[in-house]
Amino acid sequence: MKSIQNTYYLAHVVDETLRLNCPVDGSLLYISLEEFEIRGVPIPENSLLRINFVSLHFDVLEWHQPKKFLPERFDPESDYFTRPNTKRYLLCVNIQIPQLQLVHAVFSRR
Repeated sequence: MKSIQNTYYLAHVVDETLRLNCPVDGSLLYISLEEFEIRGVPIPENSLLRINFVSLHFDVLEWHQPKKFLPERFDPESDYFTRPNTKRYLLCVNIQIPQLQLVHAVFSRR
């Protein structure tokens, strides 16, 4: 049971490392097909848009002490647990690929 808990903690360490050191700084470029607004800012049709992932990972409105290394923020049983936007987190490729590599590395040694 202790090794499973260690594996969970290791996964939290990987998650936090990737949050602090995002391997991809932004999304692909998107082109707006029509005019719209984002938080009151007008975006004209045919504008190029890009999501800055790094700024999302250091947003003080979403993360408790965003510059501090706290793997516990990914542990649902911790007081530091934070999952800002579950849908965004679950769809984050930067998190999913290293998690799969970690699971593969742990279980392929057996």
